[in-house]
Amino acid sequence: MAFFLANKTRSLIAGEAAAPSAEQRIRAAVDAAAPEALIVRDMLTLQLGPRTILVVVVFDLRTPFTTAQWRAATAHMTQACLRSDARVSQVSFQPAPA
Repeated sequence: MAFFLANKTRSLIAGEAAAPSAEQRIRAAVDAAAPEALIVRDMLTLQLGPRTILVVVVFDLRTPFTTAQWRAATAHMTQACLRSDARVSQVSFQPAPA
């Protein structure tokens, strides 16, 4: 029994990415919610537990955003991520490296 449990939870201990099907749903939601002025360069997921996924969106801006525009865009994309998979608990936004 211990071996079975260890084998089933190994991926959670190692901090693997979310399942490909979940990543696809989340990425589609992010892409659909992103404004045209924002380019999604990459999206990373981390399975933190059986019911918890962390999402990091790596982006570039085509044009400058005001603070209000940035807050609205990130709130919209965050809500889209949360709706795409009930396990998404946190969404973070990271500028792409220069």
